[in-house]
Amino acid sequence: KKSRRNKKYFREDTKIPKEVELLTNLTKVIKGSDLLLLAVPSSALREVCQKISSHCLPTLMTTSKGMERKTNFLPTQVVENVLRKKNLLHLAWVGFAREIKKSIPAQAILAAENQNLLREFKKLFNFKARGYQLSTTSDLLGVQLAGALKNVMAIGIGIINKGDPKIKRKLIKAGVQEMIALGKIMGAIKATFLGPAGK
Repeated sequence: KKSRRNKKYFREDTKIPKEVELLTNLTKVIKGSDLLLLAVPSSALREVCQKISSHCLPTLMTTSKGMERKTNFLPTQVVENVLRKKNLLHLAWVGFAREIKKSIPAQAILAAENQNLLREFKKLFNFKARGYQLSTTSDLLGVQLAGALKNVMAIGIGIINKGDPKIKRKLIKAGVQEMIALGKIMGAIKATFLGPAGK
């Protein structure tokens, strides 16, 4: 709060803009908000939902990637389970904030089953930055599933990163096909895994 810097994630010369209010009081954060962005690791999402469960909540959006260990719930499923809240949004990224700042191409995908929510909040996240693109989809399940599964695939690719490029390509192809097959069984759309959510 004093330095307006986050040395863990950004270079020391990167200051958090003065327009961003830094608060530690959840009641103050939630009161009067139009959107509550739950940007926490998937392992902490249930705990955060429990902490805010007594509040009158606005629209909720998750950004967590992965599945809850004990339940295998995806982020919005955790929110539904704890808060009994419907009409949720999920924001997934291909890229990092520091890359967007440097105009390195980055993509985001905003997912919600409710089309009105998508239209309303697309305006908020469709900011103008060189190299940044935002797309939307109603495949809320597929976007979260792709985010969780591609992490597993990335670990496998990382292990053989210095190996034969042909094996790497085959592994990527097989991994994407498996993601699509599982997604289809669970009710997700194939195109979701081939777009930004699956990259």
